[in-house]
Amino acid sequence: MAEAAKVRITRPALRGREWLVIAGDHLAAQAGARVLQQGGNAVDATVAAAAAVGVVEPLRSNILGGESFILLWSAADRRPFVIDGIGYAPAGATVERYRELGGVPQHGLQASCVPGAFDGWVLALERFGTMTLAQTLAPALELAEAGFLVSELLHETMVQQFETQLKHPATAKVFLKDGRPYAAGERLVQPDLVRTFRKLLAVEEAHRSQGRGKALQAARDFFYRGEIAEAIVRFSHREGGLFDEQDFTRYEAAVLEPIRTAYREWEVLEIPPPSQGITLLMALNVLEGYDLKGWGWQSAETIHAMVEAVALTFADREAYIADPSFVKVPTERLLSKAYAEAQRRRIRPDRSLTWPVSGGLGDTTSITVADAQGNLVSVTTSIGAGSVVAGETGILLNNRVRMFHLDLNHPNVVAPGKKVRMTLNPAMALRRGRPWMAFASPGGDVQPQVQLQSFLNVVEFGLTPQEAVEAPRWVSTAFPNTSLPHKPGNALQMEPGFPEAVRQALEAKGHVLARPGEMGSVAMIVRDEQGGLHGGADPRREAYGIAW
Repeated sequence: MAEAAKVRITRPALRGREWLVIAGDHLAAQAGARVLQQGGNAVDATVAAAAAVGVVEPLRSNILGGESFILLWSAADRRPFVIDGIGYAPAGATVERYRELGGVPQHGLQASCVPGAFDGWVLALERFGTMTLAQTLAPALELAEAGFLVSELLHETMVQQFETQLKHPATAKVFLKDGRPYAAGERLVQPDLVRTFRKLLAVEEAHRSQGRGKALQAARDFFYRGEIAEAIVRFSHREGGLFDEQDFTRYEAAVLEPIRTAYREWEVLEIPPPSQGITLLMALNVLEGYDLKGWGWQSAETIHAMVEAVALTFADREAYIADPSFVKVPTERLLSKAYAEAQRRRIRPDRSLTWPVSGGLGDTTSITVADAQGNLVSVTTSIGAGSVVAGETGILLNNRVRMFHLDLNHPNVVAPGKKVRMTLNPAMALRRGRPWMAFASPGGDVQPQVQLQSFLNVVEFGLTPQEAVEAPRWVSTAFPNTSLPHKPGNALQMEPGFPEAVRQALEAKGHVLARPGEMGSVAMIVRDEQGGLHGGADPRREAYGIAW
């Protein structure tokens, strides 16, 4: 019989009776907790945490300049919903234009999609929240105005992006102090962002007499059809960017249905394409046919099966997944159990797959929140690696265009108005039809892989949420990277903590082991049968949770 899984955790296990919030930074978690203490629900708290994390993790996320996918369970509706706050490529973003430039830039305005996050957050707040924008943005406004002390992680990110920031005066003005990156412990204030926040809140206040929903829409329109969009477009024209006013005025976030699959007694929910979330569900379908528990936690057999399932599903991602408004995505076929069985037959127990693998058919942050009413929210929100601050608005724009391809035969080829295939894929699991787990992670192509491992750590191997997110991880690179230059690595990155005998057994199967790189930062909440909340906050970054 396989030995029971054991993980020595470095953080206390999180338990709550009423609510639990986990975010990528302790200040963002406190922002969400404050709103919950003031009577807000999980959606209100998630908006507060997302706004705050955009202030204190500004090079990873921005509620105004980034993109967000929100997966939530509405207790009132007794069903799940997806909020699509993902922007699209501007009208000037053509293959011809980028070929003239010599390729898609990694940074700068020519790498930016229309920011969809703010509309997504307003839609979530209007449809599923209870509070005003002023109430939910209050902690973020305070942090931007009074400042916060720069963390070690933010300092390291500033150092990594130093040369890029120097090229853009508006960006350097915000994130450099006397021409250098802020040191850990120095206070960072963002007055331009404060002014933008205050303008949005002033518009909301001016329309309060028309009701909460109308006031929220007025703030939303001020961003996409008013002064803020106009300022971003003027800056774009001045700096050689691709935005025009129509890119903003025609943008609308949307409420979608999640995609789903059954894994044993659980139903796992994900974000539909153009998210890569389908890869998590496809991998679970393949792995359901194996006795992972019998093989044992962290055994060579278990890891090999999981890695091979990931390689197959990411091959399908490359072949089929893109914006369904532009390409036909065979979602139903990819998620069928018959297809999973066929894929499982392609896995050899003694030999690893390497790229190219054919398709079988022919910088970011995460937040999870649960409340006493039974609402559950799982979010991944991002600006990619960040682009450039849009002049005096203080808004750091995303650089998501860099995830497009220029190959006309690739499903994810760039086109005006097209949404890029998005790495963001917050997940949720139901048990007996009720919301049971919310889990999400940043990390690009790492996201579904570490979410897969964390989920199986709980459901197959009996780990607690905190143990599940702290357990040693692996990441496969046996597929083209989402980001430029889209090259496969064909390596298996493994953290310390795996037995040497397991590593040797994996090498004997053909896996090329490598030092760990990005390993994500999972935020996980589980609601037990008595309604108790149990959380896991990943120490790989600076994630923290607060429970009551």
